[in-house]
Amino acid sequence: NSGLPPSHHANNCAVIATSRFQNDVISFPFMKKRYRLAQAVISNTAVFFVKINVDETTTKLKYPEGKMLKNAHEQVLLHKHSRRRFRERMQAGELKACIIPVAATEQHLEHLAMEHDWASCMHVSCEVAKRLDPHVVVAPVMSIGISEHHMRHIGTITAMPGSFLSMLHDGIRSMNHAGFDTILVLNGHGGNMAPADGIWGQFLQRFEINLQFKSYWEFLSADEAAPYLTTGRFPGHAQEFETATALALFPENVRQDAMEDQDDKEPLAATAENGQAMLDIIIENTAAHLKAMIDGEDVIRIPDFHE
Repeated sequence: NSGLPPSHHANNCAVIATSRFQNDVISFPFMKKRYRLAQAVISNTAVFFVKINVDETTTKLKYPEGKMLKNAHEQVLLHKHSRRRFRERMQAGELKACIIPVAATEQHLEHLAMEHDWASCMHVSCEVAKRLDPHVVVAPVMSIGISEHHMRHIGTITAMPGSFLSMLHDGIRSMNHAGFDTILVLNGHGGNMAPADGIWGQFLQRFEINLQFKSYWEFLSADEAAPYLTTGRFPGHAQEFETATALALFPENVRQDAMEDQDDKEPLAATAENGQAMLDIIIENTAAHLKAMIDGEDVIRIPDFHE
């Protein structure tokens, strides 16, 4: 144990503190085979133990491959897998569906962080995957979307529709190539919807799989949302709905002072409690939908080919 405060373990550096060998013999590689415990401190807080086998010629760090995925959150993230772990899960038939989150990085009035769309979409995706664990993996989020209509507010990042759809196509192709024939593209930005709708039939004809594009707020009906919205508007843009979900998920991203002095006062009606209630419904309904996709109960129709 290094005894250093957590700040010294930042930047995902692994700090390994070893115990003293018997007889204080440390002149490897000529030492006899011994075992020692090493404490690996990963990220800032996560701690796990591994056993190191030291023999006469080599030093090997040994641990079960699954230990690399430290918790349920990492279990569902594609980018946290080693290639071996992912290959083994696919070959075993454990992974049955993939979620590809797509959203945007753009202005959200004066009071919300620009990450809101992709951060909330990624949260929903991961929670859905955890509900269906171990059968679903979440691909890295596409955090740049089609946001030309927000470009008057500097800091917004946008992609041309063709660029966005090309990247989305390639992400789908990669996951299909990995073995998935059930893929849910979960959207978190309204500007992505029309371009995706326009090309989806061609994507279906290209891949011929159960490939669906849904915005996460589609899994919250107006009746389900009504008890939790004072203004009645949803999803809106950085108004009550999105502000409520931000207060529930990342309150540090919400500036109360800006809500009070900007022209749009609707965000002031938002509460964290209502945001969490709506998120719970969205996650439950999205998980039910994806399970139906996996079970073959909700299969999208592939448009007819010309004869």
